[in-house]
Amino acid sequence: MLNLHVRRQCPAGNYIADFLIPDCKIVIELDGESHDFSVEHYKQRDEFFQNKGYLVLRFKNEDIHDRLDEVLEAIYAACSQQG
Repeated sequence: MLNLHVRRQCPAGNYIADFLIPDCKIVIELDGESHDFSVEHYKQRDEFFQNKGYLVLRFKNEDIHDRLDEVLEAIYAACSQQG
């Protein structure tokens, strides 16, 4: 099991990452009904983080509620590859 330090609501440039795992250079974004942004907005955010060397993982709120184990496995797998 990985021992991950996760930051919540972490500012970066003009954006705030929902979650950031600095050691693995991963940004985790949760998309739900409260996010009323365009596809272009998400694309700009993702490109900003990717240009800083971060892998962006994007999950829907339903994924967290309905498939948490799968979401955690995806995060752990990404951290294993990135770190």
